[in-house]
Order: sequence, then structure tokens, then C-alpha cells
Amino acid sequence: MYVTKKVAEGLLKKHGGAAAVHIVLSAGALEKRCGDGVRADDAAKQLDADALRQWLYTSMQTDASKVICQTWLTRDWSSSGKLLSTVSVEDAIGDRLRGAAFKHRFATEALLQSLAEDLAEGQPPVLLDMQVLRHWYAQYHPDSRPAEYTSAKELEEAMGDEIRRTYPGRCYRTLSSALKRRAGKCKPEIISEGMSHLAWPVYSEEHCNGSCI
Repeated sequence: MYVTKKVAEGLLKKHGGAAAVHIVLSAGALEKRCGDGVRADDAAKQLDADALRQWLYTSMQTDASKVICQTWLTRDWSSSGKLLSTVSVEDAIGDRLRGAAFKHRFATEALLQSLAEDLAEGQPPVLLDMQVLRHWYAQYHPDSRPAEYTSAKELEEAMGDEIRRTYPGRCYRTLSSALKRRAGKCKPEIISEGMSHLAWPVYSEEHCNGSCI
């Protein structure tokens, strides 16, 4: 005899004492349903994607694929529930922030702070600092002017995660050219210092893996 998954779950819930399993189809849905529960459990916070998937199924009656668990683990959500980098903001709510409703929310520090507070109080809540919002706007919003950085440390705080993620295996010449386009007014020596001291993925011309071509 064959039965559908829906029928089987109904029978288990009614006669077997088992709760129905909820299927999540994205890392965002996993965060909304289970994020607080994972962060509240000291053991669950240490699990890899495979083990987390099993824990979610048995402890929170949630079915999430290994890929979704891995994606969730790579987000800032997994450790703090807060978006700590511009890359995370872009992945989570970039399209939303570029919408007409937010067009005039980036003009001043006060408006940025108000926007951060509104996002935190929304449904679902999005936690992030005003500074991260400002850096996101400079990097990803079409209305922003080219950002200006005055030190390698400032450039690292604004773009370090994105540099390591977006430009792996680039030689010095190509990475420098890409950063000059993205970083706007930025002296060559600042980029040079970042490449030398801030663990950016830089290769010599002869060892470049070809991705810069």
C-alpha cells in the first residue's frame, strides 16, 4: 500500500504522537522559523550542515536540505542573528533596499539610524548597524556616489569581506583595477597597503590562476 507524504504525516500526527514536519525551502525561511532556537542551544550552535539538518528534524520538526543548512551557517545569522557585512545585507535585503520605499532613507545619518531601527522592528526583523547600511549604500545602491576611503583599514572595514569573496585568485594588477572602480577616490598606496597587510587574495602575475583574464 502506498500513501502520500501528506497522508503519512497526518496519520503520524493523529495516531503516532509525532508532530508534523515543516519543510523550509530557503535559508531565510530557516532563520525565521528556527534561527532563535539554534542560537539558544549550545550544542546546536557547534554543528556542521549535516548534523544541523538532523538536529532540526528531530528537535524542531523542520526539514531543511544540507545546502540550505550550509547557506544558513555561512550567514551572520548563525552566530548573532545580525547582518555584520555589506555582502550579508546585499544577499538578505539588497533588492528590497533599492526599492522606491527606501529611496530617501539614506540621505543623512539620522535617516540611516531611523531606517536601521525600522528594519529591526519589521516582520521579519532585520538586525544591522547604521554604519553597515551606509557602506552598503555606497557599494550597491545605484544612486550612491563613488565612496572615498582614506586608509587601508577603512577600505577593509567597508569591502574586506567582499574582496575575499568576489576576487579570489586575482593578480595584483587586475585586483587593483577592480578596486579602483569600486572604491572611487582611493589612492593607489591605500590599495597597495591592503594587498600587502590585510589578507586580500592577491597573486603575482606569474602565479595568477587565469580568473583575471
